[in-house]
Amino acid sequence: MSKYYLLIVFCFLSFSCKRKADSPTAGAPSGGPPKPMLVEALVASNITLEEEIRIPGTILPAEQIEVRPEISGIIARLNFSDGQLVTKDQILLNLRSDEPAARLNKLKIQEEILHLSEQRQADLLKAGAIGKSEYDNALLAYRSIQADILIAAAELRKYTVRAPFGGILGRRLVSPGDLITTGTTITTLTQTAPLKIKFSVPEKYSQRVKMKSKLNFFTEQNQKAHQATIQFIAPYVNDDNKNLEVMAVVDHANDKDLKPGAYATVMLGLAKKTKSILIPSQCIIPRIKDKQVALFNSGTVKFVSVEVGMRDSARVEILSGIRAGDTILTSGVMKLKAGMPVGISNLNPAK
Repeated sequence: MSKYYLLIVFCFLSFSCKRKADSPTAGAPSGGPPKPMLVEALVASNITLEEEIRIPGTILPAEQIEVRPEISGIIARLNFSDGQLVTKDQILLNLRSDEPAARLNKLKIQEEILHLSEQRQADLLKAGAIGKSEYDNALLAYRSIQADILIAAAELRKYTVRAPFGGILGRRLVSPGDLITTGTTITTLTQTAPLKIKFSVPEKYSQRVKMKSKLNFFTEQNQKAHQATIQFIAPYVNDDNKNLEVMAVVDHANDKDLKPGAYATVMLGLAKKTKSILIPSQCIIPRIKDKQVALFNSGTVKFVSVEVGMRDSARVEILSGIRAGDTILTSGVMKLKAGMPVGISNLNPAK
């Protein structure tokens, strides 16, 4: 009886296994063929690209000096206030000048006496009462005192400090009664128009910087674009940092948005390329030997090697490997594999 029971069980199991083997879905994936992965893409196109570099720079005033006296002395009078706008030759400070002023007055009195003596000697010479040598001595004394007056007047002018050019004064650093010397800074004087911008260009770009060429720049405080014209290019490359110093003059002399000493970013245009392809930086797949980009190829993924050029904050220039009209996959690129089926959810033109 037990043998008969085991035979029935064996036949039942054999029949079940045969039905599974004969089933048309046996060994097939449970979900059917894989669905295409949806990705975003853009169509490559040729655009005009201006090659430019971003360089840090500093805004400078047209002129800026520390105001100091020519001689030592005690301050008698201050004629300016902090931050005052002054014109050229405006008096800023007077030193005590009693002694040099008295010396000049004394010389002027002596000049009057010697002038009268010279005139009398000239009359006597005409009358034949004296010789020419005596007249020449009187004339020499008169002209000598005139020279002494010019020297004394020049010395007296040193007791007055004037603005050498028009501009804005800084903070007053001295007070009436102070004893100052030629090394004492009285204040600063800044001429803010026209402003300048100074920056350094890397050596590899030094041959592409031209006099009178235009450039754009902006500051951290204001992202508004400003324009300047290059007016100076150093005749040599700095040996320490291998940079070339360049100076440009801001075109709008009275631009109130700009302050001397402010940091600026210079956008220096170098050349224009009429046929360039730009793609988003995230499309580039770095490899050990090259860089690749994923293309849409009849519903599947195709990888191509590319040569890259310029970069900015979001885009990369493609020099070779991609042609205008190619469809570039822009999302999920790190998950893609060659030959993988994909579908495009959003197609954009190149920007």
